[in-house]
Amino acid sequence: MKKLIITLAVAALAGGLAVPAHAAGVTVSVTPNQDVARTATSVGVTLSGIPAGQGVYVMYCAKSLTANVRSSSCYGTGIWASTDTNMLAQGAVATTGTLNLPVALTFTPKGGSLVNCETAGCGVFVRRDHMGPTDYSLDTFVPVSFVPLVAPKVTAVAEKGRVLVTVAGYKGQTLNIAFGMRTLTKAIATDSAKFYIGNSAAKNVNLVVTAGAVNALTQKIELVK
Repeated sequence: MKKLIITLAVAALAGGLAVPAHAAGVTVSVTPNQDVARTATSVGVTLSGIPAGQGVYVMYCAKSLTANVRSSSCYGTGIWASTDTNMLAQGAVATTGTLNLPVALTFTPKGGSLVNCETAGCGVFVRRDHMGPTDYSLDTFVPVSFVPLVAPKVTAVAEKGRVLVTVAGYKGQTLNIAFGMRTLTKAIATDSAKFYIGNSAAKNVNLVVTAGAVNALTQKIELVK
């Protein structure tokens, strides 16, 4: 078997907390996995619970948009790690310790198109190696997000007959908006956006804006008639 040669781009890691993910008793921790510096070139990955005699590929990929379909748009060659001594002799690295996995804010996979991780949703993907290509039991995906180019912020100002909402730093995300008794969603396509919400018959109303599970704004607004 030809020896697998893996080139690592090892750089200083941005600060952050390790977030573990689990699959069939396997734990994958990524440090950092949130607010990664936009210029970062690697993150630290630790593995535990890899069964004896088995190996995995550790890759940085765009999240697959199709359920039960593995990520295929990946950055570089990734890391081949194994608990099998025969595979270690063939070029795999041990699963112990911290693996420095190359990452990038944007990348072009071999034979593919440019991937922008701010909109594609990238992360660390772990799967069985070529010794068990149809074994999905170890498949794990840990999302990695970068410091946004524009600091996230939502403001709201009452105008006559409506409320002006100004949004910054939520490009590519969908905001969920509760305006009194109304609920609506708004897809944000640019770094900065503005939109209006019509007034209700009430004198004041609660406005709550969320992005996923994150509260972006909670404000009681006195309406202008």
